[in-house]
Amino acid sequence: MAYLARSKKEDLVVLAEELGLTVKQELKVKQLHKLITESPSYDEEFTRELLDSIKEEREKKKNNVKKKRGRQKNNVKTKRGRKKNNVKKKRERKKKNVNESEPELLNNRNLNWKSELQAHSPLNLGIYLINLLKSECTM
Repeated sequence: MAYLARSKKEDLVVLAEELGLTVKQELKVKQLHKLITESPSYDEEFTRELLDSIKEEREKKKNNVKKKRGRQKNNVKTKRGRKKNNVKKKRERKKKNVNESEPELLNNRNLNWKSELQAHSPLNLGIYLINLLKSECTM
């Protein structure tokens, strides 16, 4: 009977149902213990074996749930890692394209506009750009 005292309530409820007893959820562990031991179908060896199998099933289910959650977490982590890698690759490609295209533009137009813009103050920048556009339009 000590094996019943060391059991969880959920296991005792399943055991009582397996023995054909009607169980209310309001029953406490002591009441379940008394209900099982006083039932006409109570056999100590049989109930011990049945309770052990109930515990094993519950633990298997618990382990399966843990494994499933672990797999889901790993899947989420790998997806996040892939997304981060894709974003990094896209940024690198953009930087590479910008760095490669900038000298081509300068060479094609024969303008050294970058150094000229850096030399001007922010107040004169607008005037300089307007003059630059005017000169481009007249060419």
